[in-house]
Amino acid sequence: MKISGTSAVNRVFWIILDGVGAGELPDAASYNDTGANTLGNLAKAYQTQTGRPLHLPNLESMGLGNLTTIPGVRPQAAGEGIGAYGKAVELSNGKDTTSGHWD
Repeated sequence: MKISGTSAVNRVFWIILDGVGAGELPDAASYNDTGANTLGNLAKAYQTQTGRPLHLPNLESMGLGNLTTIPGVRPQAAGEGIGAYGKAVELSNGKDTTSGHWD
């Protein structure tokens, strides 16, 4: 596999953070999830309890901060970092694990 502007990729590490909560989805109001952001809220709680921001340099360089606002984890600018990132959105109506996995 070749990615534009880079050398051939010989290995892929695929990290799936199932159920972690990376910000609300477009249907959040339908499920009383407005403002949901488990990653961001955990980062705030960590900073409150420890007095220092969350520090995840490897996940940050892969684009974790581009998924949602996470205090201490900055977003990567275009062309910066070492990975790719994405956020899945379910296709079916429902907020259960089973239908989410079917999607």
